[in-house]
Amino acid sequence: MDVLRMIRKKGLGCSLAAKFRIGDLVAWKDLSEATKAGIVKDIYYKEQGGRPVAYARVFLVKDGKKNGPLREEEVIIIKLKLLSERN
Repeated sequence: MDVLRMIRKKGLGCSLAAKFRIGDLVAWKDLSEATKAGIVKDIYYKEQGGRPVAYARVFLVKDGKKNGPLREEEVIIIKLKLLSERN
């Protein structure tokens, strides 16, 4: 079995990562904050607890703060909800 298949089977959020692409518009909510929205910049895996975990690096377009500078955030992929696919 190749490494990519193993990651998709055993990693946290790895099967979900296949549903997202760079450029997709996504939303998520942290426990103590308002809903955030952003554009996926990158999808990658980090090893945590001995297994791969899928993450996305997202450019924030809405984060509950008015007139803030453009920011980038690392988000675990299982938090993301797809709002719009990239064309």
